[in-house]
Amino acid sequence: MERRRQVARLLGLLRDHTDTPLVLLGDFNEWFVGSPLLIRLHRRFGPMPALRTFPSRFPVFALDRIWVQPRASLLDVRVHRSPLALRASDHLPLTARVSLEACEPVRP
Repeated sequence: MERRRQVARLLGLLRDHTDTPLVLLGDFNEWFVGSPLLIRLHRRFGPMPALRTFPSRFPVFALDRIWVQPRASLLDVRVHRSPLALRASDHLPLTARVSLEACEPVRP
């Protein structure tokens, strides 16, 4: 329930930010694709890659996510796997490449 309240609060805060570039990322602790929490986030931002990041030694769950607005600005999402990443956390970090040109408003 706490995660659902947190996502509801986030979405409420972002309600008026539909035309501005935005990156939402973090450990959402949701692995089930059909979860109400992920469904709400996908409705708002569109589906994003769900890459396995947990546990770092043998990742089987996609708990960490990156959503980008506008969606076209997201070029690539990858799991970063290195010896240091394996020691740093029980989650592997995600990296994303974002195009700033895709965030530019279209000029007539």
